[in-house]
Amino acid sequence: MDWEENTITTSVDRLLVYLDEEGPTSIATIADDLDVSEQQVEAWTEALISSDMVEKEYSAREGTIVTLKEPKEVEETADAVSSDTGEQMEAVKDQIEHIEEIEEATETLEHLSETFQKSLKAQEEVNDLLQELHKEEKQLEEEIESLDGEEQQLESQALETLEEIEDEIEGYKPAAMVSSFKEEKDSIETRLKTLKDLKDSIEDIEAEKKAAKECPVCGRTFETEHGLRTHQGIKHPDYEPESEENDDGNGGFIGRIKGLFS
Repeated sequence: MDWEENTITTSVDRLLVYLDEEGPTSIATIADDLDVSEQQVEAWTEALISSDMVEKEYSAREGTIVTLKEPKEVEETADAVSSDTGEQMEAVKDQIEHIEEIEEATETLEHLSETFQKSLKAQEEVNDLLQELHKEEKQLEEEIESLDGEEQQLESQALETLEEIEDEIEGYKPAAMVSSFKEEKDSIETRLKTLKDLKDSIEDIEAEKKAAKECPVCGRTFETEHGLRTHQGIKHPDYEPESEENDDGNGGFIGRIKGLFS
């Protein structure tokens, strides 16, 4: 039967011609043979059923079977519905386009899901890096506290030595200086050597603190510039670097010690 003489030429014609040549066939087989999706075949079938041109039944072995009605019945039906066939075909086209839009939307959602998963993985990596930075910061803080304790101990010893020297100087008598000059000289030289050792230790601590990159906001120190910048980015995000000056200058305890040897 020549279906092109009885229907408007659309994609649905392929299904009519196929059923006319092959007879009752499952939707899955039709989709494979016509190289279309099963959803499209379903849409075509429903449109043709509404036009009373095909019928379908369910088979437990093959699934949904589509059958073309007898040619005479089809021709009578085609004549009866020829006035609104165009509208029905348009409806079929709309359904097909809707299916294609759904498929495109599904692909877009799958792509978004994949992108989201990558974002989650990247976020996990950032969290792991932040944890490592927090551990490093804690270790640096403990090292700085240890250095501060050593510095305070050295400062206390230096002050005690200075006080002893001052007491010795105040207790000098002219006669005692004549009779025991050599002993007092040796004692002073010993104390001066002790002070020099203390000065060297303090300068070493200052060099370590200077190399440790002190934070100008909270005073914490770090071994590397990277550690300092990471700390400022986390603890002081609004901080803007400014030119810094040495607060100690030539005064204070360290200035007093250095003055003894200048």
